[in-house]
Amino acid sequence: MEEVRNVKSKEEEMIIIRKYQEMMLYVYSLLKKYPNCEKFALVTETKKCMFEAFELLLWAKKQYSKNTKIKYLNEVDIKLSCLKVYVRIAVKNKYINARNYRAWSYKITNINNMLGGWINECLKR
Repeated sequence: MEEVRNVKSKEEEMIIIRKYQEMMLYVYSLLKKYPNCEKFALVTETKKCMFEAFELLLWAKKQYSKNTKIKYLNEVDIKLSCLKVYVRIAVKNKYINARNYRAWSYKITNINNMLGGWINECLKR
């Protein structure tokens, strides 16, 4: 039973990383549409937040200690919350349209749900 749980957990870890990479590619295409006045402000902060969260996901994947893994995953959760704010700022300032907003928000929510499952799985062990 424990082996099945570990295999399932490893698969979920890989899925969240793949989904996160897909979101990053999508976001990069959107960030090109932002006005030049935001290139060194909102665009930079958005990219920084995305890369830091991705790095934290990779760190969490490599951890053997449950507590350390949960610490990294909670930091990813915080970064995703920041990313949600950046998305709202972008749509309110009309840097992205409503369709892009829905797609990006859906991707963040999907990743957030997988992250919550990963955290719960770590807490069960």
